Amino acid sequence: MAVVSPRPGPRLGRGVVRRLPASDRAPAAARRVVAERLRVWRLERLVGDVALIVSELVTNARVHGVGSVTLRMEFTVGTRGPACVHVEVHDFGMGPRTRDAAEPDGGGADRDVEHGRGLPLVAGIADRWGVRNSARGKGCTVWADRFVAS
Repeated sequence: MAVVSPRPGPRLGRGVVRRLPASDRAPAAARRVVAERLRVWRLERLVGDVALIVSELVTNARVHGVGSVTLRMEFTVGTRGPACVHVEVHDFGMGPRTRDAAEPDGGGADRDVEHGRGLPLVAGIADRWGVRNSARGKGCTVWADRFVAS
């Protein structure tokens, strides 16, 4: 089952929504958006982690999804949870139906296989993450939160 957490508290600054190019340039474009926005929010220390998370999610969306990819990013400070950078990557593919479908198979995966390490990497860096499938069957959103204090 996908982990779904309520959005913590008020947003600080302006969030950003970007439609990324339907090409192999999408991950690099997403990393530039992350670096720019985190500088605006004065959270430069999180650029490496958040850029890696977003790069993996966008790459998965390009490889496994259909059509354009949308990146959404916001910085929240909440009364119901820790301050965090929240990112979402949406595409029009089916995506993993649940978070469990995206988990590694207990380390038994073939080490020579080129794919299959992105979401476990996201799980290791993000403080929480999950999958939302569209109620209308038109896409999948994979989201991740990186706490500011961690």
